[in-house]
Amino acid sequence: MTTVVWSAQDALLTLLTGLPSTEGFAVTMGWPLRLEDRHVWVSGDVEASEQIYAISGLGGKDERVRIRVVVMVTDRTDDYLVPRDAVKVVSDAIEDAIAADPTLTGTCELAEVTAVEVDEAVTSEQPLTRSVVAALTVTVRAWREPGN
Repeated sequence: MTTVVWSAQDALLTLLTGLPSTEGFAVTMGWPLRLEDRHVWVSGDVEASEQIYAISGLGGKDERVRIRVVVMVTDRTDDYLVPRDAVKVVSDAIEDAIAADPTLTGTCELAEVTAVEVDEAVTSEQPLTRSVVAALTVTVRAWREPGN
């Protein structure tokens, strides 16, 4: 049986690159080697679990995959709301796009944002910058028939 991990990552990257709200953002797969001031990425750190059902020698696999999508904005500002609101716009658009296409164009049975963590950082070096990061956990569920 195959896993949905790879196709779900690819589907999320495609979704992100097609969102109008990510215009002006670097959109990448995996942790960026060079962070841009406005960056969105599909994390390479994935958590997957599966339940295999076997009845009379027949069965399938119910797979649950958790993929993080990270939105980061860094700005030279004293106002927390400036980068926070920019992160919020993109995060909301990602959540809305997944809700509008919960199969990720047929990749899975159900994808949804199940958690969001927000963090901030301020540099102490000149020029002073403030970063706000939102990590959205996208949970993907897929059913695979035996042999798939």
